Amino acid sequence: MTGWPAVRTSPEAMRAAGLRPFLWAAGTMLLLPLLCGAALLALGSLMPVAPEPSARAIVEGMGLVLVTSGIITAPVAALAVPLSYVAARRGYGGWAVALLGAVVLGGLAMGVLAGRPSPGTMISGAAYGLPFGLLYWLGARLGAPLAFATEAVPDQA
Repeated sequence: MTGWPAVRTSPEAMRAAGLRPFLWAAGTMLLLPLLCGAALLALGSLMPVAPEPSARAIVEGMGLVLVTSGIITAPVAALAVPLSYVAARRGYGGWAVALLGAVVLGGLAMGVLAGRPSPGTMISGAAYGLPFGLLYWLGARLGAPLAFATEAVPDQA
């Protein structure tokens, strides 16, 4: 799958794309969970009220987590955009690099939010960062597909 590189990408193609793929990535990582969470909250409000624990409570709880995820992902995205831009310009713009960065940044963010970082909070933050890393790279890849070439892209003049 040459269009979905795991680690190495073409630095020339990434330089030509500029910041556009990473702005798409940050937008995807912030907006998609918000929209899915709002949809789950709306779905939960349509479900019948039942004693706890009910399917309604689970659906609304998942929706609330997704809607409020921006509290953590917005500062992480502010760090991820310049870091991933530098990595991609050096030829490391693949999905595995994005996942590794998301795991590290998620663990650090959760450790900072916890006040007293422990291995448990760092691991939960890393697990929290994994799906957001996938969203980040997918948004970047779909926002600027030519930027993720594994070889230099010739000019289309």
